[in-house]
Amino acid sequence: MHFFHPTPLDIVEQFIASTTKGKYFSRVLEPCVGNGALLTSLENNFDKLTIIDIDIDKLKGFLNENYNVYAGDFLDIQLNEKFDLILCNPPFNNKSISGLSIEEQFLSKCLNLLEHEGYGIFILPSSIVNGTKAKKIRKYLIKYFTILSINILPKNSFSKIESHFYIITLQNIKPLKKYTFATNMGEMCIQDILINDHLPLNPKILFNSKNYNKILNSFPSFNLSKEPIFRGTTQKNQSQVHTTHFSSHFFCPKNVLPYIKNGKTIKKYDLIYKRVGRNCHNSFSIYLGQESLVVSDCVVVIPSNSDNYFNNLILLLNIRLSILLGASCNFMIDGSGANYIPLVKLKNTEFINFKDFLSKKTIEDYYFLLLENNINNLLIFENRLKSTILTKIGTK
Repeated sequence: MHFFHPTPLDIVEQFIASTTKGKYFSRVLEPCVGNGALLTSLENNFDKLTIIDIDIDKLKGFLNENYNVYAGDFLDIQLNEKFDLILCNPPFNNKSISGLSIEEQFLSKCLNLLEHEGYGIFILPSSIVNGTKAKKIRKYLIKYFTILSINILPKNSFSKIESHFYIITLQNIKPLKKYTFATNMGEMCIQDILINDHLPLNPKILFNSKNYNKILNSFPSFNLSKEPIFRGTTQKNQSQVHTTHFSSHFFCPKNVLPYIKNGKTIKKYDLIYKRVGRNCHNSFSIYLGQESLVVSDCVVVIPSNSDNYFNNLILLLNIRLSILLGASCNFMIDGSGANYIPLVKLKNTEFINFKDFLSKKTIEDYYFLLLENNINNLLIFENRLKSTILTKIGTK
């Protein structure tokens, strides 16, 4: 089943009208017309309009002599012409059919129906813009089409849908090796996308990655590629440590379940984080308990190399400060509902070594705050360090 979400008029007017204004189109396609919101910006600047919707009742208001009206599923309808403008807010249900999600199938068919030099304006969810499964279609889009703009839509633009949405405008012309495109976070370069093997189209990720990489050049760095990082193997009801047991910074066990024989365990001073969650990138913590505990498959463990808490606190603080400066854009995937951290991407991420800013006293002060179990004070401490670092390198 296709799940359609109506398009708010103000969003259409703000992001689409500027692209179509002053242009005249021979053939326009709207493959899932819904309430017709995407058409309001056209102002009759077209010869022929083809509209499609699976709901026949929604088509009754479009019985015009200049309209080709089709009642049915766009994916099943054979169209024998190409279009110089395609407007599309595809249905979205975040489920795969024959290996491709509905939104991927809609986008793929639209791209194939776009005339040479034609324009495409698409409202797309995170599953397309950032999702791992949609990397192939992003690669195709980047290789054969020129991106004109990518804009992040306001949060909660669509009621009852948690996913972030974006408006992407593109043209069916062979892209230059280097070119820029507009976003509502500033101008970006196509190289900002290509530098990341995941090929994200989210302007926020591109912007943060660009800034973080600039800061990275000012410091020595390290990665976790050689660390024996592992993911728990047990289910929630078969483990002693699950994502609900800790938030961030520290984990001090309370009311632990009885000892469980089977499963991978954490020991004192290991670092842990949540593999999946809206704020999983902020969940990096240190385990301060005395006994080994079995962890669930939603928790990832970075084993400590020694019993010296000092070294492990330095690692935790380096990771958390790097994330404050934007490192998570290089390892966290913005999913349709929740974010997630692929282990391979985390291992390949370069983190900053802030050794010149982490004195023995700084680490000891941080440790005492951890023992107080006060996350708010820890966040204040980290943000002050961040400000000091940015001031020192002159980027604040």
